[in-house]
Amino acid sequence: MKDRGRDGPSEKDLKGAGLTLHDLAALDPQALMQELHETTRRLDAAFEQLEHAHQQNERLVAALTAAKEQLAQLRAEVDKLAAPPSSYGTFLQA
Repeated sequence: MKDRGRDGPSEKDLKGAGLTLHDLAALDPQALMQELHETTRRLDAAFEQLEHAHQQNERLVAALTAAKEQLAQLRAEVDKLAAPPSSYGTFLQA
């Protein structure tokens, strides 16, 4: 974290943020607090949405893994059923 000293942010810091000292002095503290709360609320909502998407992704990964295993089992069964019949047999009576 930068040390801003006793005088607060420097002119260079404010210009990097798109603000000048004149702009900062003209801002209403209540409006700034309201904007901060709104931004915090939007950030919390974005984190919640991200968490929901992550959980849904985990469920989809599990479903795809199960489907992949089931497809492998079905392929093995199809291969076994498609194999030619065995060429030997047992005669019970002649």
